[in-house]
Amino acid sequence: MRSRRMDPADDIEKVLTNLGIEEFARVSRLGRMIRVEISYDPLHQERESLLNFKSRLKRLRSRGDTVGKHLIQQIEYFIERLDRVTLEKVLVTIASSDGIEKLEKQLISIQKEMKEKQRKAREMKRLVRSLSSYIREYLRNAGEDSF
Repeated sequence: MRSRRMDPADDIEKVLTNLGIEEFARVSRLGRMIRVEISYDPLHQERESLLNFKSRLKRLRSRGDTVGKHLIQQIEYFIERLDRVTLEKVLVTIASSDGIEKLEKQLISIQKEMKEKQRKAREMKRLVRSLSSYIREYLRNAGEDSF
């Protein structure tokens, strides 16, 4: 049972900690409303790497490289798939016991969704690593050795 003196935002912080998702969430209080923002991107590094490769391939394409054009298309496809693994949610509730309970249920559901996305992220990391290796070798052979 909750203590009536405890701030509802603190209750939510405790729930986030118990679920292990506190590092991806930010809790703020807006009057009687509690807002929870969740941002989870397990493939941020991979996305940055692919965007870097894309810009380097565009430089080669400007010199008449056609294979680079196809690699850019592959990178864009991979980035779309990486975006499916990203999770961004904003939850808002009133600072009442009913509102807090509903928010807890939503956070549990989000935690399950994050676990599934984490599993997909592991698969995507392997694919991106393989594609990156191929692109790195292609750039090296094309004379673009700055990576």
